[in-house]
Amino acid sequence: MIHGSKKWRFQFLIVVCCFAALIGWRIYTMAIAPDGAPHWDEAAHTLRGILISEDIQQRDWPGFFYDSYRQVYWPPLQSWFVGAAFLIGPVSMVAARVVSLVVFLLAAILLYITGINMTRQYREVAAAIAAILFLTNTEMAAHAAEVMLEIYGILFLIVTFLLYFITTKYPHESKVYFLLGLSVAAAYFAKANYGILLFMVILIGAVMDVRFRVRKLLTREMFFFLLPITVIFAIWFVYPPKITSTWQALVNVPFGVQEPYTAAGLLFYPRALVSMAGAGWMFAVWLAAFVAAFWYWRDRNVRFLLILITLQFLLGQIHHTKVVRHLLPILPAIFLLIGYVLAQWWASGKRGVKFWLPRAASVGLLVAATLAFAQTYEADARQTDHALIAYLSEVARTQDSLLLIGSMDLVQPSPPVLDWNLTAKEKVLDISHSGVTMHYEQDRAAQDLFKKIPVLALQNTILPVLQRADSTLGLRTLYLGLPAGTRYSTGPAGLESFLREQWGVEGVKSVVVLSRKDDAGRFPESAIKPALENLGLQQVESQSFSQTKVTVYQTGE
Repeated sequence: MIHGSKKWRFQFLIVVCCFAALIGWRIYTMAIAPDGAPHWDEAAHTLRGILISEDIQQRDWPGFFYDSYRQVYWPPLQSWFVGAAFLIGPVSMVAARVVSLVVFLLAAILLYITGINMTRQYREVAAAIAAILFLTNTEMAAHAAEVMLEIYGILFLIVTFLLYFITTKYPHESKVYFLLGLSVAAAYFAKANYGILLFMVILIGAVMDVRFRVRKLLTREMFFFLLPITVIFAIWFVYPPKITSTWQALVNVPFGVQEPYTAAGLLFYPRALVSMAGAGWMFAVWLAAFVAAFWYWRDRNVRFLLILITLQFLLGQIHHTKVVRHLLPILPAIFLLIGYVLAQWWASGKRGVKFWLPRAASVGLLVAATLAFAQTYEADARQTDHALIAYLSEVARTQDSLLLIGSMDLVQPSPPVLDWNLTAKEKVLDISHSGVTMHYEQDRAAQDLFKKIPVLALQNTILPVLQRADSTLGLRTLYLGLPAGTRYSTGPAGLESFLREQWGVEGVKSVVVLSRKDDAGRFPESAIKPALENLGLQQVESQSFSQTKVTVYQTGE
């Protein structure tokens, strides 16, 4: 019998690793090596990776901690991974995407190990099925080729699954519960809502384990689980306003559908699941495994996965944001359940049809999933306006001091994509002068706060970090509406006031304004021009590109 054999376990692991290498090569050659233009989030995440790598290269540890600490909507763990990659290899979109691919492949191998620890019945079979379904899911593969937070969150989600299953084996091992708490915290710093989801699922599972007698949760094991979470988040939220900003990030504006609580909104995620499955027959397999798993509800590990799937889906239904990728935490749990149910089916038959039917069904499922992946996986091609970027780079090289003002209205290229090109490819924009990575108003407010603290050593440590963006030399970028709620985004008066206070009239001698060609949107050029004229700047040149109008303003000197 292959179940329980360490030899077979290792051999199955080798098979999974080889299969992962093949899938990884296909993803690399199709989606990463061509180095297509990044989308908004990819470029923004990569810029933060550049910022972290520069902090480490310059041994600017106060800057490293400050740049990590202020990452609220997008927690800092992913930028650490990307920053580390930029220390080893070139600063490129290919390098950043390769890190995501490596994390994806590690997650698949870890899912195999997790499956081994989930069940005792044909554990190698259950684990291999889960890992191969994970590798051949096109939704997962798409994120493996992108610089996004989700794949990092998935990795630590699976780490938490593994540690939770180990607590089932060793229910009184305090160190395992301590590690479980650490993994939940790590999941939060990879993708905040993943950490919150895991924390909720573990608590709900614990309450069910003690049959809703909450007082029985006051155990040594629960103490060690909560200890690292309490300490880490006490430090993370030591600045009280950060709690408010985190809440605002989690409960953000409606997005994805116009009316989230209509029939279309409520059907968004059910339809998304079918899309994520890749085909109707695969979704039927998912649904059948989910329903069948309730037969094994008494198994603590199965119950944990069922709670996670149900809770994530319900949270998605009631939340006003509807985005397909928000259901990704469900997928590793679904794959583990499919492997578990099939392994139980293998164990139920000893001869005849009952013996070969589950084996044939398992092999057929994996072959069909692999063929479907090979036939349907495609890279997502994107374009950017290279002529615009070349023009702006040339203008920047001819000016000692240049301010580029754009807005969130820009589409091609979007603000993060533009700054990524100007920083990593054209090398005319210092990362500390990027309006995407810097929060000028926040830094200025922090400067005013620390200047009031009469501790010279503290000022000498912190103020250089906060003053990085104050220099008027070189190119600087500023985007109206980014971040939300800034004074310079309120209108011409707010923009003028900000520019006078931030860099002074003498520091704003040349300005390039990027706007939509139709002068529409939230921040048209007509709303920017009065502020610049009041600062003594006059229009000297204007050009149009594919979707963007570029206007150059200079002083009369």
